[in-house]
Amino acid sequence: KKTLFSGLNIEKEDVFKEHFAKYPVIYLTFKDIRSMNFKDFSSKIKLLISRECRRHSYLAESQVLDDFDKRFFNSIAFMESELSFYEDTLIELSKYLHKYYKQKVVILIDEYDTPIHSAFHYGYYDECINFFKGFLGAGLKDNPDIFKGVITGILRIAKESIFSGLNNLGVYTLLSDKFSDKFGLTRPETDQLLKDSFNEDHAQDIEKWYDGYIFGDTQVYNPWSIMNYLSNIKDGFKPYWANTASD
Repeated sequence: KKTLFSGLNIEKEDVFKEHFAKYPVIYLTFKDIRSMNFKDFSSKIKLLISRECRRHSYLAESQVLDDFDKRFFNSIAFMESELSFYEDTLIELSKYLHKYYKQKVVILIDEYDTPIHSAFHYGYYDECINFFKGFLGAGLKDNPDIFKGVITGILRIAKESIFSGLNNLGVYTLLSDKFSDKFGLTRPETDQLLKDSFNEDHAQDIEKWYDGYIFGDTQVYNPWSIMNYLSNIKDGFKPYWANTASD
């Protein structure tokens, strides 16, 4: 919805006007895929991908898919296929969406490495990696139906050679200058947030508790901690970020 961006700086950018709401999107987040064994991992992966297919259930009724494509799509959506067939979902679903909308697809994959951490910890790392090699490799490398793909995670795919079939990525980390102001709240953004919430007198304490990050050449504040603090000011300052995960 364009109204969500009304009045924001991004609305003034030419790139926003050029690309807003232009592309069909495949979105998957693996943040909750934590399993103690490969069988449970397989079930959760199939359910996650099935949900994304069901979000595009209109494809099964369209005329742009032939009978074979519809059968494959439905077998994934209804979780009737073996896990190996799910490896082809990204490339097949992007092809279907491209045909339907006559527009290339954007693929967004969040926290791809969460299940990999879990698999390493519980001893089924090789099986997990074999799945992601096929899944990400087929979907993102040499796929003619995607406009752009974005993957977020802690493990660096290209540097660590985790997926030999997917090595043509542009990697941007906390040390990169290009997106250094996008990993948190900048000082001007924090000052504006405090002003809008009538908490400008808290600025020094906010900086003392939740500043301290330098990404590239940018001073960055921790957004999770600041938003939690402003939502619960009476509770005082707390290390909110330290309580979000283990090492």
